[in-house]
Amino acid sequence: MFLAYAHQDDAIASALRALLIAEGVEVHSDHDFVGGLAFEKRIRQLIAETRRTIALWTPISIDSDYVIGEAKLAMRTNKLVCVHTDGLDRHDIPLDFNRLNSVALSDVARILRSLR
Repeated sequence: MFLAYAHQDDAIASALRALLIAEGVEVHSDHDFVGGLAFEKRIRQLIAETRRTIALWTPISIDSDYVIGEAKLAMRTNKLVCVHTDGLDRHDIPLDFNRLNSVALSDVARILRSLR
């Protein structure tokens, strides 16, 4: 799966990534990219190749053009799983996505079921 998140939320994303990997989920994100890589092309490729994309919605990522763009691409291909941090009002999730069911970050079992 591909993990779309705002870089300012790296600590939250890293914790989610570690949890998913511990559960046997292969996780891709731009965290793994090396210098000189055409990152936009690689992100599009990863979203196309993976079964699911998690958009990690936080008070920061709801204003991130990158996260919104990655989520739109995943939504167009029916691969999007919305996950929000506890305490985030789901109505603050960007308009295109707040009509989708969003899973609380603390509900690990539901996140894992959503990735199947």
